[in-house]
Amino acid sequence: MVIKTNLISVIRKMYLEYSCSKHHNWMRLWLIIGALTAFVSACQYSDPTPLPPPITELPPIPIPEPPSSQLFSSIASNRNDGAIAQVLSGQLTTANAAWWGFDADDATHAIQSAINSGATKVVIPYVGSDWNVRPLRLASQQEIDFDPGVVVVAKNGAFRGPQDCLFRGQEINKVTLRGYGAVLRMRKEEYREPDYEKSEFRHVLGLFGATEVTVQGLTLQSSGGDGIYIGPTWDSRRIPCRRIDIKDCVLADNFRQGISIVSAETVLIENCLIRDTIGTSPQAGIDFEPADASDLLVDIQVRNCVAKNNAGAGFAVGLSRLDERSTPISVKVVNCLIRGPQSLGILGLLKTDKQPRGTVEFQDCTCENMEYAGLACNWNLASSLELRFGNCKWGNVARGTSAPFYLELTGQRANEVQGGIRFVDCYIYDDKDRDPIRVLNATTGDGFVQLIPPTLFANVDGNITVVNEAIDHSVPLGWPLPNLIMQLQGLKSP
Repeated sequence: MVIKTNLISVIRKMYLEYSCSKHHNWMRLWLIIGALTAFVSACQYSDPTPLPPPITELPPIPIPEPPSSQLFSSIASNRNDGAIAQVLSGQLTTANAAWWGFDADDATHAIQSAINSGATKVVIPYVGSDWNVRPLRLASQQEIDFDPGVVVVAKNGAFRGPQDCLFRGQEINKVTLRGYGAVLRMRKEEYREPDYEKSEFRHVLGLFGATEVTVQGLTLQSSGGDGIYIGPTWDSRRIPCRRIDIKDCVLADNFRQGISIVSAETVLIENCLIRDTIGTSPQAGIDFEPADASDLLVDIQVRNCVAKNNAGAGFAVGLSRLDERSTPISVKVVNCLIRGPQSLGILGLLKTDKQPRGTVEFQDCTCENMEYAGLACNWNLASSLELRFGNCKWGNVARGTSAPFYLELTGQRANEVQGGIRFVDCYIYDDKDRDPIRVLNATTGDGFVQLIPPTLFANVDGNITVVNEAIDHSVPLGWPLPNLIMQLQGLKSP
């Protein structure tokens, strides 16, 4: 197992920073516990396990109890005009949101004033009560630290706008949101009530054309849209996000996606848990889905993450709006675990006769214990886009469907640059008497079968080992994919 040295350095840095501070002893201890928790969680999936694939439950993450609110009664009740004046004059570069006076009913003014103060660092302290807020806007060149135990909650009845986000970052740059042990929470069920305008864009954190944003250690949950949205500005410029890092976060109980990446360049998502997404389609853990041919998916990496019990796919790749004018895409998902029970494993959609280019790669990933297919693709084999799987494993999937894999294939003419679907040293573990892969010809809108030229079937290739003692053949009669080698091992998965 490879130890995450970057997390060790984070722990060391946190301890040195806070050991000399004026914070209470419990605060230092709590912060160290939070960092160690993230470290232990990350180590669980730092390296792919040898065959057979792991089919175990995730260890519970210990969450310390918040301290007594009596410690913070003075913070909650006092406004510090002297400190505010020093921040506004530039004498102080760190602002404490409580200096503007904490209001348990509506704390928007305190947090927004601290953000707007020009301070390079804003602290949201634990005050013994939730910070109930209206929509907040982030500012550039600023670090916001949420103390352990802080809960920032969307104020009841205050998010009626269809695009209201708890935190909105519109063309911001050089921003860090850090909150090990802190929670940003919205009110998903409230937004589904009849008197709310229907929307899937009430995000916990919405980034629109943002640059150099880091999010660390936060739990983002119960949005009316996505936990985190990473996309372009909503105007004719469609400026993408660039250089976005998301580490050690939990995305839970969000309405549309845990994380959406619509248009971005250079994104790293690392050591995150994305779980229990449910509400409106696609309901994925992470969705890579450009909305326009001009959108970017360039240098996107997801590493050491767990997608668990999302109502849609653990990872969804929707590329049908791209075309030959689009910048070639590059998405890589490495050493990630997708687990049910509700989830579909990986969903790939390229339903277009256009010619987008690039590569989407899943390397050393495991899908297990789910009701639906481990892999479902509707893919145009005539495009120049490659979907690649390397050393990926599927075990105990499709418990309620007829095959572990569904490949619905389209295409009429081959392109100069070959795309297709590749499998390199992959494994399917199953115990049912059924075909491991079901291959379908896609149908046109009027229901007629769209015939695929036999030469295009060669664009699905590679090798898959099927481990299943309930069958005596690896491929069905009339197997249409001559370049995909299926090898049968009659061994039970554990």
